[in-house]
Amino acid sequence: MAQNDPLFNLIKSLSKAEKRYFKLQSKQHQIGEANNYVRLFDVLEKQKVYDKAVLEKVFRKEKFMKHLSAAKRYLFQQILESLAEFHESKNEDLMLRREIRYVELLMNKKQLKSGRKLLNRLLKKAKTSKNYLRLFELQQLERQFIANTDISSEEMWQCLEREEEIEATLKSLTRIERVRWIYYRFLVLLNRKSRVVGEEEKTYYKQLIQDPIFQEAATSDSTYLRELCDDTMLRYYYMIEPNHTKSYEIAKRSFQFSQHEYSESKSYPLRKLLTKAQRLIYRAILCRQYKDILPVLKYINQLPLSNQYEQTLFCEVYFAGLFLYRIKTGDTKQVNSDLAFFADQIDLLAGKMNIGFELNLYTIVAHLYFMLGDYPQALHYLDLFLQHPKAKTLEKIIGPAYIFRIIILYEQEAFDAFEKYKRNTFRKLKQLTDYPQFYTLFQYFFTKIWNTSTLKEEQQQYKLLFEKLEILYNQNIEKPAFGIFDFTNWAEAKIKNVSYLKYKKAHTSLSMD
Repeated sequence: MAQNDPLFNLIKSLSKAEKRYFKLQSKQHQIGEANNYVRLFDVLEKQKVYDKAVLEKVFRKEKFMKHLSAAKRYLFQQILESLAEFHESKNEDLMLRREIRYVELLMNKKQLKSGRKLLNRLLKKAKTSKNYLRLFELQQLERQFIANTDISSEEMWQCLEREEEIEATLKSLTRIERVRWIYYRFLVLLNRKSRVVGEEEKTYYKQLIQDPIFQEAATSDSTYLRELCDDTMLRYYYMIEPNHTKSYEIAKRSFQFSQHEYSESKSYPLRKLLTKAQRLIYRAILCRQYKDILPVLKYINQLPLSNQYEQTLFCEVYFAGLFLYRIKTGDTKQVNSDLAFFADQIDLLAGKMNIGFELNLYTIVAHLYFMLGDYPQALHYLDLFLQHPKAKTLEKIIGPAYIFRIIILYEQEAFDAFEKYKRNTFRKLKQLTDYPQFYTLFQYFFTKIWNTSTLKEEQQQYKLLFEKLEILYNQNIEKPAFGIFDFTNWAEAKIKNVSYLKYKKAHTSLSMD
């Protein structure tokens, strides 16, 4: 019987490179045949779901099965140590922390000359990387070295200068902690269940971003501080004072800063650059700055992807950005080749992508086929989403996706299926608490449109729907429902009695003037 097991989950989360490194590390401590914990690792790795019965069958003659819990705890610890060593070489802060430990060991062993030499090198490294937390630790160690050695008058004056440096480091740390504190205030707001923000809260959060320390950090030369400030400001203009234009400007500045950091520093993570690109693409779409999307896509398409994680993240950013660009601009010239390439990549990355992204992408592709008028394919991809066992966990998407499916059936003129699915759908939607006005509006609309007898009456109903959708779109609680499909644009296309694709092209050309 399948169970939830921490060791199994940890093994399944490892990349190929991490697994290879663990195996290599294990061989260094191997005498004769494979160690028991390595054999245990191999069996768990091959399982698709954790099944203790399989372990009992494979290792029934082994003595360690009497102490399976202890063996699993040991293997868990070995994997963590292997992960720490594997990632240490790629993370400057982790490497610095280990070398600081070396200094402490040399100091404890009274190897002051060797320790001092290593300490000076680490001080220089910490200053260069602006790692103020490690710099402060090193400066405290330097104090201890000075206290344990005889120094000249000249060195005494140098020590006094060091105290000024320590004070400056503390100021930098204070600034970082203040900015982090503000950042986490906004993070709590974003993650709470109710996102309704009252007037008092708005005033409070506005005062936070007007903090002089925060304002100074927003233009500092510290990559870490700049990124914290940008993330905070994006949350502010998303939840407190919704402003797509300012969000777009911050996202664009943040992406350009990351481009510069990536080109100048080999240690800047590629995943951060891809995440910044994704953020810019979505905000460019919200502001209808479509001309900025293709250069970003072209840039990230040339980035060297060194591992599966980066390849997966690239697909998430590139395909979502490309397809949204095609939808928003009505550009259908290369859609078929785009979708064929996408299908190939999905096959390669099946089960390896983030589930939430993969499901979102199905809805985006369904939207794209809907725009092309290929309703069977639109239904196929939307059903891949709706029938997925994990789809129900995406509460903010599942309800609007049901409405989108009804619209596809209506456009397809599958009226029998439309009527049946409509009744079943609104029975399900009553159980959902998100977007209550949105669901009520569509239930009312589908009842009214069904009873119209002339084109004029039908267009009048679409006009009423459009006006009410515009009101809901400007409400923070109901607005996320519009993320899965352009319900307002579809309604306006029906008012004008033109195809959705034709309306999108005309609408986009007007928006870009």
